[in-house]
Amino acid sequence: MCLGLGALFHGWAGDNEVQAAGITIHEQIVVKPGDTLWSISEQRVEKGEDVRIYIQKLKKLNSLTSSALQAGQVLQLP
Repeated sequence: MCLGLGALFHGWAGDNEVQAAGITIHEQIVVKPGDTLWSISEQRVEKGEDVRIYIQKLKKLNSLTSSALQAGQVLQLP
């Protein structure tokens, strides 16, 4: 049986995420040397959104218990 993409993808859940069969897929980035949660968040925060709130979302989504990042680390973006 062949299903089209319309059957596979449930629909857009936001700007950079797709829900497929109840699974949310987030955009990912690879941490570069010198990146911080603040610098990453500052580049991606919605206009008017508090960068600190975005950092909290980023930490929660990636199960981060500290703000320390390592080059090469993969982060999912909220």
